[in-house]
Amino acid sequence: MSEVGDRGGAGGGAGDGGGAGRGGRGGRRLCLAILAAALAGLGLGRLAGLWIAFDLFNHFLWHLAILAVAAVIACLLPRWRTRAAIALALAGFFGISLGALTFGRDAGTLTPPAPGERALKVMSFNTWLSNDDWRAVAAEVTRQDADVVVLVEFGSEKAPLLDALAAAYPYRVDCLKISYCHLAVISKYPFSKSEARTRWRGPPFIRVRFGAELGNLTVFGVHTIRPPYFRSQLKQFGSMARIIAATPGPRLAAGDFNATPPSVMLDTFVQGSGLERLTWLPTWPARFGPFPQIAIDHMFVSSEIRVLSRPVLGDNAGSDHYPVIATIAVKAGPGP
Repeated sequence: MSEVGDRGGAGGGAGDGGGAGRGGRGGRRLCLAILAAALAGLGLGRLAGLWIAFDLFNHFLWHLAILAVAAVIACLLPRWRTRAAIALALAGFFGISLGALTFGRDAGTLTPPAPGERALKVMSFNTWLSNDDWRAVAAEVTRQDADVVVLVEFGSEKAPLLDALAAAYPYRVDCLKISYCHLAVISKYPFSKSEARTRWRGPPFIRVRFGAELGNLTVFGVHTIRPPYFRSQLKQFGSMARIIAATPGPRLAAGDFNATPPSVMLDTFVQGSGLERLTWLPTWPARFGPFPQIAIDHMFVSSEIRVLSRPVLGDNAGSDHYPVIATIAVKAGPGP
């Protein structure tokens, strides 16, 4: 009786909470499995240049790194390994969101424009096709008071916004009548020409060119296809990059690129377009609580443009994305 009881007590204390026996070994095995999976994902991401589908792992680089660190720490604990791994991973994921929504609300010190420059505040906002609350979107645009606003996933349900903001943003162009385009640009400054494209090899985009007042700046609003259509997405990035590279003068590209900073996708775009990426803050998802995890909304600028403040996040206004806002400086000529 005593011998059986002792054996039962030893087995009962050997769970994941006991740190020894079958349960303890099971907890350690789970930690090692998580570590191996995370390291495998990190390694496969490095091979995205060979097979672009592996780029998916690059989109979750920070999450995989957090999982790896959580697994290592949990494996070193004498007990509660499984619970510790889960708790540490969740804390790390929450830290991504907390950092984005804390640091991402502060633009830092605004550098004043130099003589001959004009400060220009630009906003890029994927408003989400399923979000029909155009008044909330209009209120957020008004609150940010940007000079130029790129609106993505802007469907006919939000068309009243254009008239509602016409007094503040009298210059506008959209592609509501073009299938699968869903883009608009509204501006406080006049532009001399505009163009919208869809159903071609590249992504849907809208392009506006400003006059000498903004140094002949060209702004591109972009929305690429998303994973798992990796090969099509890569072709879109290459085609879009070539169009931008062939455009003269200062250039700014903004929108939903459905790719993160560590990805081969964005690197392909940067190398091909010659632009510099300004953004890195997670912007998605925003629909169910303040928990952005993935940085897929971006701004890129050419070398003629100077950045006056780091990008910040706005409020989501019912969208599943947070808007991105930045202030830049362009060479300023005489007004119209």
